[in-house]
Amino acid sequence: MGTFLAFYIHRGEKDAAVMEAVRTLYPKVVFEQVPNFIAAALSGDDFPLPEQKLADLSVASATDVIGLAYQGAAGSFMFHHWRGGVQLRCLWYGCEEEGCWDRVEGQAEPWEQAYFWSPEALKNALLYEEDQGRRQQMERFWKDATLVKGETMPSICAEDTVHAVMEHYRLFGEEPVAPQDNPPSAVAPPVEAAAKPKSFWSRLFGQ
Repeated sequence: MGTFLAFYIHRGEKDAAVMEAVRTLYPKVVFEQVPNFIAAALSGDDFPLPEQKLADLSVASATDVIGLAYQGAAGSFMFHHWRGGVQLRCLWYGCEEEGCWDRVEGQAEPWEQAYFWSPEALKNALLYEEDQGRRQQMERFWKDATLVKGETMPSICAEDTVHAVMEHYRLFGEEPVAPQDNPPSAVAPPVEAAAKPKSFWSRLFGQ
C-alpha cells in the first residue's frame, strides 16, 4: 500500500518537446509510452499532483492531460483531467478528510457511472449496512448517481479507482502505441483555453 503519482499527456506532434519539458522539471521522471498517451510517473515525494503545472502543460501542448494519484495508507485518491488548460473534471477523495469526497468539480465522466454506480457496487455497499434509514439513503444516492462534495458515499478503494480510470483511458501500456487514435470521450466537448501569461511549458516550447 504505497503511493502512486503519475500524469498522462495525449500524444501528438509535440511529444519530444513535451517529454523534454517534463524531464527538465522532474529529472527523475520515468516515462512509458502507452496507447494514445505519454505516461510520466513521479516519485511519491512529489505528492500531491502539481495542478497548475499540469494545467499549463495542457495549454502548451494543446491537448488532454490526466493526473492520477493515490496513497494506500491514507486511502486517498486524486483525479484531474484538463483539455487545453481547461479543467474538465477534478475528484479528490480522502485527501483532506478520511473517507470523504473533498473535491467534486466539473462534469462526470463515463467511467464514473460504470465504476461508482453499478448495481454490483450498490450491492456491496449495502452488504454490511444494517441501519434501514442509511440503506434508503444509499439507494437514493445510487439512483441520482451524482458525487457530492463533503459526502462519504460512495466509499471507494483508492487503488481500485485509479485502476478503473487507467482501464477506461487505456493507460496500462498493453497495446501498441497508436498516435492517430483519439482518446475515449470525456463527455465535455473540446474547449478553447482563455489567454494566459506564458508558462514554464510555453517558454520551453518556444511559444
